[in-house]
Amino acid sequence: MKYPDVIWKLFGSGYRLLRFFDRAATNRLKPKKAIVNLHPLKSLKAKSLLQKTDRLHLGCGPIRLEGFINIDAVFTPAVDFRCRLNRLYDFFPENSVSEIYICHTMEHLPARFLLLYLKQFYYVLKKGGVLRISVPDIEKCLIAAKKGPWSDAELDLLQGVIGGGQDHKYNYHKLFFWPDYLRRKLEAAGFNNIEEYPLRPHFAGEDIMDSSNCAGFEPYGMGLSLNIKAEKPK
Repeated sequence: MKYPDVIWKLFGSGYRLLRFFDRAATNRLKPKKAIVNLHPLKSLKAKSLLQKTDRLHLGCGPIRLEGFINIDAVFTPAVDFRCRLNRLYDFFPENSVSEIYICHTMEHLPARFLLLYLKQFYYVLKKGGVLRISVPDIEKCLIAAKKGPWSDAELDLLQGVIGGGQDHKYNYHKLFFWPDYLRRKLEAAGFNNIEEYPLRPHFAGEDIMDSSNCAGFEPYGMGLSLNIKAEKPK
């Protein structure tokens, strides 16, 4: 074996070992930073963004909210910072943000890690900080389905709300939500003052249109979102 090949194999083995420990840090039920920071430049960028605003818009997709750090795992022109949700606390310290908004994203996450993600949001929020979650409401979706008959195209649209667009690896739904279920999970993560908030007008501005205030109104005549607000105790 040539000398450069030996070096490359050793480097590759070391990097894979770091990645093993790196992934292991994301599978805990208690938020904890990865053992090794493999993204120092991204950490500096997150710190710089936090100096401008301490409000996070997670899973932003193509929708940019002014006054927020717009975050997604997939790049779009709206994204300020690319980050998977299970790595949020690697870049945003404990008690560092005042508000988190996550719209029609939680349903894409593995069910067994739901509490981990909620605890991670709790971890990065300041005391008194606000978490706003918007997800498809399975109870409303079932009511809408029974209001038919619907055309195939209308049923396909409803399938998308329930199961995701399924056009890339992140766009599949793995969780179903209804009010009592989400409320109990938020309480288990430590949140209080949990309440539903109106679909319209959008809390970030009357001109904002996203899945939280649009999903379902056409053609079903009713909103299909569950919008929940919770706080980290002061």
